[in-house]
Amino acid sequence: MDKIMETDDSTVAVRIAALQEKLAYNVARSDIEIYCAERGNHWYDTKAISDPEITPIVAESVEYLKATGRLTEHPRYSHWVRLVHN
Repeated sequence: MDKIMETDDSTVAVRIAALQEKLAYNVARSDIEIYCAERGNHWYDTKAISDPEITPIVAESVEYLKATGRLTEHPRYSHWVRLVHN
């Protein structure tokens, strides 16, 4: 945090935005990797979630990753997804 505070306001804002984006990506990626069943070749099944309370969390993560271009759907099974690493 000290590094952030040593710079001017515009640099701080840019750095914070970059950190927010990185954290959001890491949380969404982790949600997919932890809660969805892996089906091989890094495909994750978003319907294979054992806890129904987790389903909306995964749905939100999928929405974020799609919106940022970091998720692709399987050509045959739309509920299977793969992370796109930039």
